[in-house]
Amino acid sequence: MRGHNTGPFPYPRALLVRAMALMWTAGGAMVLVCTVLPHPPGMVVGTVVTTGVLALVVGAAAFAAGARFPSWVFPATCFVGTWMITVTVVAGGGGTASVSFSLLYVWVVIHSLLFFSRPVALFQCAAAAAAYGVAHQWLGTLGAVEPLLLAGTLAVAAAVVAGLEHARDAASVDPLTRTSNRRGLDHVLEREMERARTDGWPLTVGMLDIDHFKQVNDRHGHEAGDRLLTQAVECWQGRLRPGDSISRFGGDEFVVVLPRTTPSEGRQIIERLRADLPGAVTFSAGVAAWLPHDSMSMLLSRVDAVLYEAKRGGRDRTVVNGDDDSAVRALSAAIRGGEFVVFHQPTVSLRTGRITGFEALVRWQHPERGLLPPSEFIPLAEDSGLIVQLGEFVLDRACRDARGWLDRFPDEPAKVSVNVSGRQLDDPGFTDAVACALRDSGLPARLLTIEVTETVLAASLPSWAERLWDVRRLGVQLAMDDFGTGYSSLNQLRRLPFGVIKVDRSFVEDLPDSPEAAALVDAMVGIGRALGLAVVAEGVETAEQLAYVRGAGCDEAQGFLLGRPAPADVAARLLERQSLPAAAHAPGDHSGDRAAAHAG
Repeated sequence: MRGHNTGPFPYPRALLVRAMALMWTAGGAMVLVCTVLPHPPGMVVGTVVTTGVLALVVGAAAFAAGARFPSWVFPATCFVGTWMITVTVVAGGGGTASVSFSLLYVWVVIHSLLFFSRPVALFQCAAAAAAYGVAHQWLGTLGAVEPLLLAGTLAVAAAVVAGLEHARDAASVDPLTRTSNRRGLDHVLEREMERARTDGWPLTVGMLDIDHFKQVNDRHGHEAGDRLLTQAVECWQGRLRPGDSISRFGGDEFVVVLPRTTPSEGRQIIERLRADLPGAVTFSAGVAAWLPHDSMSMLLSRVDAVLYEAKRGGRDRTVVNGDDDSAVRALSAAIRGGEFVVFHQPTVSLRTGRITGFEALVRWQHPERGLLPPSEFIPLAEDSGLIVQLGEFVLDRACRDARGWLDRFPDEPAKVSVNVSGRQLDDPGFTDAVACALRDSGLPARLLTIEVTETVLAASLPSWAERLWDVRRLGVQLAMDDFGTGYSSLNQLRRLPFGVIKVDRSFVEDLPDSPEAAALVDAMVGIGRALGLAVVAEGVETAEQLAYVRGAGCDEAQGFLLGRPAPADVAARLLERQSLPAAAHAPGDHSGDRAAAHAG
């Protein structure tokens, strides 16, 4: 476990930055206030004002840019602050003012004990004690009581902080293996992700699962299983480098966090851990790199996914997420290089026959392979976590295209719908990304629809529901895509603020010949009507299907019969003509576009 005394900052950097900024700002403000209140005649007001103003400047800089400061800046700034306090104490001229300023040393001590590693914290405490002695020796006010009072104050502060640290560590430690538990892992990952984001170093995470551990418990008892876990951890801890950490994730699963490590280097470390296990014990492992848009849960879900692959592939092996690193790099470079384009497929009103909007679908304009459908790259984007980046691009491009249509055809505004994946909903910045796309494009929120597939909703987390509600509060419409394909449709319609349901093409394709399909479509339309929801039929490819869904009461329809996905300028021409494309459009494979439902 990484405790208080092992790393430069035991708390997340963001908390350290806020505490540092608050300490400097509050200290500077209090010093300046003392200059306007009645003060001893011996106070050098100009010096006191200067130190107070400098403290405010440092505090403001920390608030504005502290997250980008190199790690060494924080203890260095604290050390400088100690001697600025000393200057202020001396400038106070002795008496009550200097005593009051001396209280700021306690802030330094508590801040150091809380936020710095033990050696650094002890150095800062010694520096504060020495500075206190220098200041009061200079003033001639250092008697027998003052050093005793200072020593007692520092001892009490150290004892209180040590007690807090012990309580924090106890709540974050697995009692059997003495490694971090899941709560401790959250602290470690949060800190290392912030550091990787700030410093630009790679971060790799591995998940280890001891093979056939249940059989050990069943055959030899839980005590034997516990001994195996503790022996394994002892072996692994001896192999990990300074700065690496291991946490018990649950049962026989462990997570290793490897800062400044690439996935290939992480695999090598995992293999060294494998060689150290006692006897015939083996483990399966999954390895993944942290990506800039990863949340903690996204990163751990990718690691867990490749661990499952390792176990499914025969155990006693390591699988690295995105093992084809070149493909992941190519996909990332393509996103940065603008190789992706957004096509739009029209949605048509079945009452008027006019286009009411478009669904945004992404394509990869590959420089060598030509135009690639979503099925060629969406799975890799999902596995690598690049789906968040790609989804933000699609959202931004779709909103800009829709704004262009609105400028040209203000009397008949066309909506645009964008599909999002579970990984995007898992991103804490999702709502901000939607708001930013609307703001940057100038598109009214009422013209944007966010589509979520029912299969995604079936695995939803509480945070996803909160984000969907937040998006709805922006004025954006929500649509349940692929309605009828999962088991949770009605429950989700009750819990979440959907305004549209889209009947999955698997029901439409059997119309009108299948009585079962017809009955199901009729039932879905009835549900939509009862709940006041608009109903859209997907995958309409024949005139007979179109006639049926119109007669069943669907509000709108979408499919190759009504229009194929096309670039934004072609969509604009369709709006200009405002007539249905000829039914001569040949039916085609819609699977590529359904895969785009995960491209966000």
